[in-house]
Amino acid sequence: MSLTCEVIVDSGISFDEPARLADLLEFAADAEPAITAPTRMTLRLCDDATIAELHRAFFDDPSPTDVITFPAGESDEDEPYLGDVVVSVETAAQQASDGDHSVEREIAFLSLHGLLHLCGYDDASDDDRHSMHERQYAHLSAWEQERGRSW
Repeated sequence: MSLTCEVIVDSGISFDEPARLADLLEFAADAEPAITAPTRMTLRLCDDATIAELHRAFFDDPSPTDVITFPAGESDEDEPYLGDVVVSVETAAQQASDGDHSVEREIAFLSLHGLLHLCGYDDASDDDRHSMHERQYAHLSAWEQERGRSW
């Protein structure tokens, strides 16, 4: 595998399958042309208050959001570090309810979105956002088919 993903679940957050989520991201990374050598990333699952504070501190916006990505930049380490992705489980739960699917599926989808940002994808325009969403769905579908499980 080209990517090793550490999943951190904050205290008070209910998420039972961090290893499965790491597997999804590692699987998706193998199909991403931007990842050509072994690298690492961290995915943090948190609440709205935590992501709102990060949003305020780094983007001068105090509102909660669903996912924030922090690319690592250049590294001289033997195994490069791709960056960090933070997902609000509370916002994911609301979006899952609105989309009529599971919270776990929404977290998986948002985590893939963060991974794609770390790989250089952008969603500034409607076309770019649509392309990213299609890629997220493709990765999730391929993983579900390969593993014989769905979220």
